[in-house]
Amino acid sequence: MEKYTVIIPAAGVSQRFKHHEHKLLYRGQQAESVIEKTIKIFLEDPFCLTIIIGVNNLVGQFLQERYSKEEKITLVRGQDNRVDTVLACLQETEIKTELTLVHDGARCFLTRTLRDKMITFFHQNNCQVLIPVLPITDTIRMMKDNKVVKTMVREEYVTVQTPQLFKTTILQTAYQCYEKQKRTLSNVIYDDAYLIELFCPEVEIATIAGEQDNRKITYYEDAKFGKY
Repeated sequence: MEKYTVIIPAAGVSQRFKHHEHKLLYRGQQAESVIEKTIKIFLEDPFCLTIIIGVNNLVGQFLQERYSKEEKITLVRGQDNRVDTVLACLQETEIKTELTLVHDGARCFLTRTLRDKMITFFHQNNCQVLIPVLPITDTIRMMKDNKVVKTMVREEYVTVQTPQLFKTTILQTAYQCYEKQKRTLSNVIYDDAYLIELFCPEVEIATIAGEQDNRKITYYEDAKFGKY
């Protein structure tokens, strides 16, 4: 495999976690915090050239003390939302690899198996963008004003995980377009691949099966999955 860069947005305020600790710094009964477990997946990979982490003051101070001697890690001051944090990471660093991954800081259960499978698939199929997805097994209904409007065909929908893989130039182009137009955008930017839909519609977004265990810690109850 060739070298790659990973961007980890980790500047959120952890509002929905409902705990006195920030969710990324939470360790419970574990030896490592959530953000440390996420970083470890890439820090121990010899093919990962650079880890760029968008941080707030709290997380940044913790990581600076923990990883001050790690040359692979670069900390960037993040912004109020995820998309602007990734934008800051792209603007303030020089990415030297042709492949860039974007991975949630709170998605600490990513396995090396899925990471490597995605990178291999990306290269073997000459992908430009690749995202991991899962089928929906519950019934999906559209709601408005607390009333059912429509029952959706669930086979037509998937849930999306990270890491999301991009040819670096395509990711940079999408974010450059976003920066120019963000003041006029009414869309909520849910993930990085959505910017490809908006600004690079000619680019195909390939998919690969994700893993059920590759969940993101959002609420305090999510941490129990990893026996925190």
